[in-house]
Amino acid sequence: MKIPENLTALQNDAPSRNALSLVQLASQVKWQILGVLLITFITYHYITNRPPRVPIVLEKEIPNKLERQSAFFFHTANVLQKGYKEFGDRIWGIDTNQGLRLVLPLRYLDELKSHPAINFADSISRHALIEHTGLGGPPAAAVHIFKAKLNPSLSEYLPIFHDIIKRELPLAFPQNQDWTETHIFERMLRIVSVMSARAFYSAEGSKDEHWLELSQAYVSTVLDYLQKLKRWPEFSLPLVKFFLPERAKVIQQWNQAHAHLSKTLEAKASGKQDSPPSLLDHLISGRKVTVDEMIHTQMAFVVAGIHTTAAGLTQFLYDLAVRSEDIPELREEIRQVYAGCEGAFTKKSLGELKKLDSWMRESQRLCLSVSTTFQRIATKRFRLSEGLYIPKGTRLEVAATSVHVDEAFYENPEVFDGQRSFKPRQGQSQAMKHQYISTGKTDLRWGYGRHACPGRFLADAEMKMLLSELLLHFDVKNPEGQGRHANIAFDNNVMPDPTKTVMVKSVKGW
Repeated sequence: MKIPENLTALQNDAPSRNALSLVQLASQVKWQILGVLLITFITYHYITNRPPRVPIVLEKEIPNKLERQSAFFFHTANVLQKGYKEFGDRIWGIDTNQGLRLVLPLRYLDELKSHPAINFADSISRHALIEHTGLGGPPAAAVHIFKAKLNPSLSEYLPIFHDIIKRELPLAFPQNQDWTETHIFERMLRIVSVMSARAFYSAEGSKDEHWLELSQAYVSTVLDYLQKLKRWPEFSLPLVKFFLPERAKVIQQWNQAHAHLSKTLEAKASGKQDSPPSLLDHLISGRKVTVDEMIHTQMAFVVAGIHTTAAGLTQFLYDLAVRSEDIPELREEIRQVYAGCEGAFTKKSLGELKKLDSWMRESQRLCLSVSTTFQRIATKRFRLSEGLYIPKGTRLEVAATSVHVDEAFYENPEVFDGQRSFKPRQGQSQAMKHQYISTGKTDLRWGYGRHACPGRFLADAEMKMLLSELLLHFDVKNPEGQGRHANIAFDNNVMPDPTKTVMVKSVKGW
């Protein structure tokens, strides 16, 4: 029987058709698998990165997210207080121009203070918008050296700081028996910049007017730059930053600092170390460093060290100017301690200024330089003990300004009481507690945990010596009819208004 030619052809072609079908099937399966994997990846990415399901402050009152962001920028303390009261012991969120932030109740502090999945340094860089400004906190190595080398040598610095204060104070506040309207912040900034230059930079730098003026100007430029940037949503910053004049100023100031630091490092390379060594001396000792590395460290300490201390001094004097009846008692304590140490302050004698310490602590309690502390950022996704997952990149913080006016922790918290911390220290068991440098869960002025501000001991010494000399020789009060000067606040920053004045006059007999 003869097989038809077309049938033979079909039979001969069958293997190739089967092979083709298998290829097509394999291709289809491949794309299906890729599709499933893609959907799985997208789903996983969404689940692991979606914001936690927490209540958002003002979400009911202000449905529009952009309006909530604006409300937080301009009315930070009020928004924090509303959330703190409304949500109590729960985690809650704030919509900001830089994204969602989670506010933690105090019960999480011990769980998170050393948690490996959160980072303090990254949160500082994020707060400073480092991707757009190049600004950030001091490097971890510099902070370690600050703690290990500079803090232990503070006793050696006290006479140096005291000499600087006695030299600079008469220039900032000339003798005058009449009440004189005086801008406080710029004078505090000047004196603190000299002390900080000696501690952080060099003895020569603390006498170099160019460096001193540069560091003071840099503080103002950085704050103005951040204030303007933070008005805008984060997605717009890559473009917006080029239209802000402060960006050019920051670059110019960095270039000037670069030239100055290059000369200083050349001099240091020849073995010219200060006594006691400055932070810069410690940083370069036995190491090869670059100018770029050191300039980042120096400018970070300029902002952290100079601004916060000058602002704290200004806040103190703004508080004292509306409570000038407290000056005689503070002055008497200072006179007694001054006589006891024969006019040469020591760590021990500064520790005896308990009333001044209490006043400083109370001023800072009500006028923190930031509205939130314990600022951290999640470096990876992690789970809290109660089950809530925190996505990578989430910002965490505690509403410090609200904690500090909580009746559960402070009696009559809205009332300024200069002796609030002095009273409990009269008992032997409490004598070393409730100090200006103290930290605690309900006392978040310096942060909490191992990242509590390492510069608080330096700030304590500088402020006590400067305020002692100032109150020994001057009276202060507010201009007639004016109350306590209001602060300037934006986003998380709180600062004294530098344009305001207080009345100053010399004490008789000086």
